[in-house]
Amino acid sequence: GWLRPGQAFGNGMLYPTVSLAVGLVLFEGGLTLRLSELHETRAVIARLVSVGMVLTWLGGAAAAHWLAALSWPLALLFGALVIVTGPTVITPLLRIVRPRERVANILKWEGIVIDVVGAMVAVLVSAAVVLGGGQSTPVHTALLVARFLLVGAATATAAGALLAWVLRRRALPDYLVNVTALAMLFAAFTVSNLITAESGLLAAVVMGVIVANADVPRLEALMSFKEDLSVLFVSALFVVLAANLELGTLLAELTWRSLALLLVLVLVIRPAVVFVSAARSPLNVREKLFLSGI
Repeated sequence: GWLRPGQAFGNGMLYPTVSLAVGLVLFEGGLTLRLSELHETRAVIARLVSVGMVLTWLGGAAAAHWLAALSWPLALLFGALVIVTGPTVITPLLRIVRPRERVANILKWEGIVIDVVGAMVAVLVSAAVVLGGGQSTPVHTALLVARFLLVGAATATAAGALLAWVLRRRALPDYLVNVTALAMLFAAFTVSNLITAESGLLAAVVMGVIVANADVPRLEALMSFKEDLSVLFVSALFVVLAANLELGTLLAELTWRSLALLLVLVLVIRPAVVFVSAARSPLNVREKLFLSGI
């Protein structure tokens, strides 16, 4: 009761603020993604965010249905929500643990890309299963996916190309570069979300990747500024989101069923996803176990 985020942020401001903070974290993550890093690990990353995503979704849904006794619609939504590994957690871990380069690249790329994929799947499942009922069709779902990808990519391409042009031409004095980049990110993120729900996550990542691979000057200074902001926002997010939970409700849900579900997700589904995705890859068993443990 010391901190009540809903009251502190005012009506309707909590989740938009959280959303912008997550967009910044994803943009900062996108700035660290170099296409040259994909040479050795491209296939593993692609399978983790495609085949692995489906296995996590369906495996998590089945476990939630049979272990936690959730209805199938809610179980499918739960499975979609646990697809993500989350750059807000993965990135700080990698900075501390400092694993082998190819392992770090896999976790970094997966953590950032799967956040976008997971958001898209969660939106689709929510619309098709929870909100849409039986009215959703494969065509409708395909159109939602296409709109999500098109809006996010188009917004990011426009904003990322403009920011890269500004940086290359040195069109701004140095002291305005960081705040201008931040304003352009928030603008692209918000516009994309207004057109299609959660597509701003894709826009933030792609915008970061475009700028990171455009060979622009002062990129290190921009990355340092964004990293400092990300640390600040992540630190605040964990407190604010946790404070938004009712302790009584949380304790009431801590049953043997929920603990069994957690163990299955961590000890069965995640390792299965990693070993399937990394099959026939140069990764050794210890590296696969490390990816599974993360």
